[in-house]
Amino acid sequence: MARHMVGGLTVLIIAIIAIDVGAFGAAMVVENPVLAIAMYLSTYHTVAGFLSIARGIESKMFRSSWIPKVVTGLISLALASLCTSFVNSGEVVIWIFCIGLFYSAVVRLVEAFRPTDIVFIQ
Repeated sequence: MARHMVGGLTVLIIAIIAIDVGAFGAAMVVENPVLAIAMYLSTYHTVAGFLSIARGIESKMFRSSWIPKVVTGLISLALASLCTSFVNSGEVVIWIFCIGLFYSAVVRLVEAFRPTDIVFIQ
């Protein structure tokens, strides 16, 4: 199938990588669950931080509000670095996880109540 569909080879390669990462992650969780959770949190916050900063830079190019997006990205990167630096302490990793969840909830609540423009097409 990968030869006959557009982007099929990419989907196949991503699936193979996901299987390898899943098997490695499952083996790692059995041996040291705190390390697995810390690596997951660190990876998540790093990717989210870089994507948020990229969205902020894109918003700046379109002369839109970009500062909140960049600040959110920097805070996510700070959480990722904290999680990486305290990888050996399970309690600190749990606190970092809780802080990240609380921060994410506050940001989403603020975004939900922010007024937005609605464009009606007639």
